[in-house]
Amino acid sequence: LYTFDIHSGVLEKFENIGGNIDPKIIYDFAEVDGKLIIGTDGDGVCMLDGRKIEKLKDVKGFENTAIVPDAIVSLYIDPLKNIWIGTSRDGMFGLKPTNIREYGVNPDGKGLSYKTISAMHQESGILWIGTDGGGINSFDPETSKFTVYPSTGNGKTISICSLDDKRILYSSYCEGIFILDKDTRQQTQ
Repeated sequence: LYTFDIHSGVLEKFENIGGNIDPKIIYDFAEVDGKLIIGTDGDGVCMLDGRKIEKLKDVKGFENTAIVPDAIVSLYIDPLKNIWIGTSRDGMFGLKPTNIREYGVNPDGKGLSYKTISAMHQESGILWIGTDGGGINSFDPETSKFTVYPSTGNGKTISICSLDDKRILYSSYCEGIFILDKDTRQQTQ
């Protein structure tokens, strides 16, 4: 993990700060309230606040995050400052300012289609979730309802973004770039 000061041009490497934390494999990071939330493989979710780095579960106000696993692949901070955590083997976790809730795989369509979360994007209050083996899912935080899009296949979703009000653009590893129509739930390449 490096920091760069654009004013002084100083590049600084963070190593072994915070005791037993050594975030060598960082998959994603996001900023909330001037602090850097870091998704790592091995140290879980960490927070960098100035010169101090801590596992999120050790930060005051985040003590309930101890159930979040250590292999984090993607992070997203929504406009309400909820922290959405995608893991490599344990589904998705939603950290809200007041509590934490785990969202796992549910074969009845009431949860994720696959446990590895590889990409996330929010649009109009809906969280779009790309998986590594279960296609695209969407989640409405207001109703806590998941929608699975079977037409998106079982590939590894790499990235998701809005194309327009009715369509999502996403890329799938070794398969290409696709468009998902939200109304018809069908994809085109």
